[in-house]
Parts: sequence; structure tokens; C-alpha cells
Amino acid sequence: PSMVGATILSSLEAIIDECIANNSVADIKSAFPAQLNDKDCSLLLSKVTVLKSRKKAKAKVFANRYVASNFFLETLELEFKTLSLEAGKIAGQSRPSSNKAKPKPKPIEKDAEKKTQKKGKKGKGRRQRGNVSDTEDDNNRESAVDTHFTKSLEQFLQESSLTSKLKKANETLAANPGISTEFVSDNLSKARKWFTESYGESVAMKQRGGEAKRRSLQGKLEKEFQTIYPTFRVFANGLIKMLSEFNSSPAQVLIKEFQDYYVNSIGFNLIGILLEYSSLNFDINFSPENREQGEAAQSLRDDVEHCRSIVNELPNLYKKKYKVLYAFLLKGDSSLADFLTLLEDIATGDLEIVLQNLDKKSERNLVFGHKKDLFTRLNSSKASKEVVVLSMLMVFLKNGTFPIPLLLDSDGIQESLKLLPVLKEMLGDEKFRTFSDALSENLDVSELALNSVREIALE
Repeated sequence: PSMVGATILSSLEAIIDECIANNSVADIKSAFPAQLNDKDCSLLLSKVTVLKSRKKAKAKVFANRYVASNFFLETLELEFKTLSLEAGKIAGQSRPSSNKAKPKPKPIEKDAEKKTQKKGKKGKGRRQRGNVSDTEDDNNRESAVDTHFTKSLEQFLQESSLTSKLKKANETLAANPGISTEFVSDNLSKARKWFTESYGESVAMKQRGGEAKRRSLQGKLEKEFQTIYPTFRVFANGLIKMLSEFNSSPAQVLIKEFQDYYVNSIGFNLIGILLEYSSLNFDINFSPENREQGEAAQSLRDDVEHCRSIVNELPNLYKKKYKVLYAFLLKGDSSLADFLTLLEDIATGDLEIVLQNLDKKSERNLVFGHKKDLFTRLNSSKASKEVVVLSMLMVFLKNGTFPIPLLLDSDGIQESLKLLPVLKEMLGDEKFRTFSDALSENLDVSELALNSVREIALE
């Protein structure tokens, strides 16, 4: 105290005035003799006029030796706020999904719900009803979401880490390290508030962006299914009818083989569309991380192992339905009619995809369009195999009203030709021979022979 004199005090006030004028920081201890201890510094600072009144003070003292102007502290607080908001934003962006379905589809099992109500049990919601494992999965997922915020906040509020980050953000602070620790400690509650607000905004923005993207992708998938399925259903029903008509005939095996080929060629894609749609409902990434969701299309939908892994992530009631669909395609379990029914049940019942209602008039128009397409192609085609296939399909359509799909790729042509023996029962030996001759590798198939085949198809 004896060292505290008017000269020293005057010099101290000059240093502090300069600090305030320059909106900076001053280290009082470094400006005076080494004999000054912390107690001396504290006593000196207590006598400085501009620091006496807390309300009117133009600067603040840290660690009994540093003086920081109010303007500098305001700047530092803005930097601290920016650091907190950025950390909250990043944490919010990395927040795991809750894995809840969006939007709420219709109940999956209406019959199961009625039975539950009759027994006096309380309904647990669409995903939870009758499935303890689904409930546990949801609870675990929600717990992970809550824990993520808590851990992220705790990690951010570690004072040593915050102090280090603040020093990197501010050069003046780095040169006067005694300020940072006390400043961070004084402003932790603000940092908590800033982080929490930013985290919430980031999560909300992520959800809005994800929701818009999800709806866009589901709209595309819905349109794709609506485009493919009605035609597939007409041809599938044509094969079901044809198989029924030739029930006791040797040709039944050939029809069944073609049916399996056609249904498999389209069926995996149709299931994949619905599975991709379902995966979006439950925030399951259908595509690998290096690919955009919705980009998967045919290649991933045909990858059975990949699709099975997606199915296994779905709630049990969905999982069971998709497993039945894949069992039909892979093992031939159940019938094609049951396959179509279940496919529509998932599409219209679970996912609320609106399908065109094909009444008899609409189906006739679709079949007529198919017939018109066959006719146009038949008149323009020059390849013998293609002419024979087109003519054969015309005969099926005319003589038995069996709308059979036209598969014009090389594999499709070869598979379609396997149905040729069925014509023998429909046309008789002579006309059937005309078709056979047009395919003979030992004969030079002339345009006249192909025209004979066309004539049978169009008579």
C-alpha cells in the first residue's frame, strides 16, 4: 500500500484512459515495477475513477491485472455468441432422426385393431399395436435423440475448450490470456442459451428441408408406381386367365414359366418403389451414403440383399408384408393374385398412393391400346422372331382375350417364343406350322412366309 502514490495512480489512469479510447485491453501489472503484487494491483485499480462505479464504468477488470474496455467486451461477446450459435447449428445438423413415420399413414391392421378393442386393450398407435419390439425400437431411438443434445451441449460448455476456441477467434485475447477464463466463466449461461436456440433452429430447418425433399421424392415414386402398375396388373391378370384356361394342358407349364419371367422382370421394381417410399416414411436411407436418395431406381431395387436389409429396418407389420412379396418372387410362395392384392394393400392402404380405378371400360381401352401397338409394330417389323412374337400375342388377344405383355428386348423375345406351342392348341397343326416355318433356321425365311404369319394374326 505504501507504494501507492499519486504519480503511480496518475500513470495508471492514463493507461486505462488510453485503453478505453482505443477500445482495447491493458495489462496493468506489466506496466509497473515487478515489486507490485496482485494485492497492490487490486488496490490501485480500486482507486481509478472510471472503474469505481459498476453501472457507469467504461471498462472491466479481470484477474486483478487486466482492464478491458466495454467496447472490446461487446465485440468479444459477439464473437462468443457466433461461436456458440455455430456449434449449436452443427450439433443440430448431426442430430439423429427420431425414425417416426411422416406423414401418418392409415392403420396397417384394421382387423387387429378391432380385435384389440373388443378385448378391452388400449390401442397403442399404428406402429406400436401388438408389437413390443416396435415400441422398444421407438423408445431407444427417441432416447438417442435426447441424449445427442445433452452430450453435444456438455461437450461444448467445457470451459477449457471454450477458452481455447475464444483465444483462436480473438488475437487480442490470445495476447492477454488472463481475460478469457474469467470471461467464459461469466458468460456460460449465455453460451448455453445461444447454443440451445441455434440447435433448435438447426433441427427445425433440417426437418423442413428433409420434409420438402421427402415429399418431392415420394411424389416421384408415387407417379412412377401409378404409371407402371395399372398396365402390369392388366397383363398379370391376362396371364392368370390364360393359365386358368389351359389348366389341364401341357402348355400350362410354359405359361407359368413365362408368367414367372414377366412378373419377376417388373415385380422387383414395383416392390422396390414401395420399399423406397416406406424407407422415406421411416427416415431409413434406401441408397448408399455416396448416392442421392431417390437415385437408386432399378439397380438398387433389383438388389435383393440390399432391399432385404432395408426391410429388416422397418416396423414388424411392414416387414412381414414385404417379406411375403419377396417370398413370392424368389420362391413362388402364394399365387400371383395374392401377390397383386398384397402389393395394392401396401400401396393404397399403408402408403396412401392413389391408383387408377380400372373399371371394365378403362381396362378395355388399355387392352385396345395394347392391340393397336401390336398391330403397328407388326406391320413395320422385318425380323422373323419379332414378327412371330407379335403375331402370337395378337392371336392370344383375339382368340382368348389374353392381354400378354410385349417384351421386345432380346431376352424378352426368347422368353415369349417359349409360348409358341400354346398356339398349337388354339390354331391347329396347319396354322401352327406356318409359325414354326417362319422360325426355321434351315429355311431362308422370305417376306412371303412372314406375311403368312401376319395374315393368321390379323384374320
